[in-house]
Amino acid sequence: MDKNELLKDLHIDLNGNTLVIAYKGTTLGSVQVDWDAVLNGASARPKPKQENVKQYVEGCDLGWC
Repeated sequence: MDKNELLKDLHIDLNGNTLVIAYKGTTLGSVQVDWDAVLNGASARPKPKQENVKQYVEGCDLGWC
């Protein structure tokens, strides 16, 4: 299917703080909008950094795990 043909049947509606994406009348999904971040230009919230965790599995040092 051609991309332009696909886009003709794709619809995006705004319901309050929710963008609703539909294709040929069938809802594909919805996205919550953080208007403060959009309007104030705030960047995405940073993800908390996870520490690397090394685990010891008994027997792996022998090469049979």
